[in-house]
Amino acid sequence: MPWCALGDFNPLLYEYERRKGTRNNDRGACEELMDLGYSGWPFTWRRGNLMERLDRGLGNLDWNITFPEASIMHLPMFKSNHSPLFL
Repeated sequence: MPWCALGDFNPLLYEYERRKGTRNNDRGACEELMDLGYSGWPFTWRRGNLMERLDRGLGNLDWNITFPEASIMHLPMFKSNHSPLFL
């Protein structure tokens, strides 16, 4: 059954998703899911000079096979330190 989830996933999947600071990388929770990719500004969360891509879309293999053209767009931040996601 195809399914996906969008939201604030605090574990970083890749180190390039961070600007400044350090963090332990725990990918265990996301091993069965695939990142759906994105377009737009690469970071979705900001606090001062620290920026990270915390918000993302994740899908299972069936999702990626059923909806190969689906993509996530990072929209501009507005009244929040998180970017909205558009699927």
